[in-house]
Amino acid sequence: MEQFFTTAELDNKIFPLFSIHHLIPIFIILLLGALIVSNQEKLRYEKNRRTFMLCLGVLILIQQILLYSWYAASSINMLKDGLPFYLCRTGSICIVYSLISNKKSLNFIVFFIGYLGGVIALLSPDTSGYLFPHVMYVQFFITHGGMLLAALFLRVVDGYVPDRKELKKIIIYILVYSSFVSILNPLVNGNYGYLETPPKSAHFFSLLPSGLIYKFGITGVMCLLMSLVYIALSKKSIAHKNNFYRL
Repeated sequence: MEQFFTTAELDNKIFPLFSIHHLIPIFIILLLGALIVSNQEKLRYEKNRRTFMLCLGVLILIQQILLYSWYAASSINMLKDGLPFYLCRTGSICIVYSLISNKKSLNFIVFFIGYLGGVIALLSPDTSGYLFPHVMYVQFFITHGGMLLAALFLRVVDGYVPDRKELKKIIIYILVYSSFVSILNPLVNGNYGYLETPPKSAHFFSLLPSGLIYKFGITGVMCLLMSLVYIALSKKSIAHKNNFYRL
């Protein structure tokens, strides 16, 4: 328990990419994703569907409570690092609300932030350098893995395909978020949204120049990726309908 909740400062906060600490949680998340895909028919029964959504929502919520409990116990500057203004934190709040309340109005956030935010975060983990079994490690992979599984569930079980209006909504969401965080970061000396510097493990973002070009680049890449996902799913949906009518 002491290792799980230790607040001891670390000298090295760089997460070891593709180490056993990285690959094992990714394997577990992929395995759970495969189980969702293989059991999609059973999960469409309303009782099973609601049970899954509630369990996943409560699990992500518990991890957020653990995160802020650790923040409260440590010497973290809450204004600088503890506000819920990282993209995945704002996304996870929306996802928890959507899963527990069964509201569909936030499906576009669950889908886009769950998929892209989850994938990017899992490829470049930021656990503040802590490894298993520390709470920061556990909550990071459960939260971001849960976000990705929520998006997969929405797509595979519910058959969700975003429309153009929802793509526009998520792009506006990202632009408003980036603008707000760009103003907030200098005021609190923070790095919310990683709009000042990328995570130490995100070597691919480190290739972007610093300053305004970096901020515009990160925001532009997110909007571009969301647009590409929308286009790919729209084409797949149209092709599926055409094949159906030929039968």
